[in-house]
Amino acid sequence: MRDLIVFGEDFGALPSSTQHLVKRLAKKRQVLWINSIGLRKPNFNLKDAKRALDKLLGKGKSQTFARGEVIKPASMTVATIKTFPAPKSHWARTLTAKAMLRQLRPMIEKLNLHDPIVWTSLPTAADVCRLLDKRSTVYYCGDDFGSLAGVDHETVLEHEKSLVEHASLVITASDKLYGKFPLDKTCLLTHGVDSVQFSSPTQPASDLPNRGRPTAGFYGSLSDWLDYDLINQTIAAMPDWDFVFIGQCELAKHPFIEQTTSFALDQNHITSYLVTANIGP
Repeated sequence: MRDLIVFGEDFGALPSSTQHLVKRLAKKRQVLWINSIGLRKPNFNLKDAKRALDKLLGKGKSQTFARGEVIKPASMTVATIKTFPAPKSHWARTLTAKAMLRQLRPMIEKLNLHDPIVWTSLPTAADVCRLLDKRSTVYYCGDDFGSLAGVDHETVLEHEKSLVEHASLVITASDKLYGKFPLDKTCLLTHGVDSVQFSSPTQPASDLPNRGRPTAGFYGSLSDWLDYDLINQTIAAMPDWDFVFIGQCELAKHPFIEQTTSFALDQNHITSYLVTANIGP
């Protein structure tokens, strides 16, 4: 059974389809999971400075956002490598890819990975994928990187084009994404649900509102693409309901009507937050 080298988001920070799939593939193979190598250049602000420092110290988002223990398969090794995120120029892309390769090779040798397949959910891994000894490459595309918030769109799409040309297989999570790529190497795998997790009995989270009122629950990142005017109009029109939003807030400030909205941030225990919801995502 061939092992895996995975370029994904920071493992354990937020639940994702990549983690959902790879944790199951890890039951029969070794996995080297590389935490996020970035989708945009850092800006000159405190948030990005802290993020850059965390990367240099080998600290991923899982240590920031996950309140509980991050559980990974025994066959999985999670690593953070030093890199310059989303390089644009040819020389910057070349230097960055070679720097990543120098860090990866000792890990691959130490783990004695068997003929590993490279799996990436990040287009910015395109250049290092080409340098990994011509190994088979799978591009798992779960997002439209041309419109995703917090991404250097032009740069990342250039990386994606290169990655698709090199990839042996492209897997997309939606029909719209499927139509973007060459049909002879692309397949569709729509998002699913962890039926065991969502069918198992669970107790409500302790920090949920407990006022005997109906609850509307939303799970997902709070980003630019949501219609907050519409959401706030809905909240204002339903004063007898509690609204619970579960996920990372990627905005500069709180986007909701303060007195009517509750937040829950433990994404690793999603079912305990949604169990009391009368209306869910």
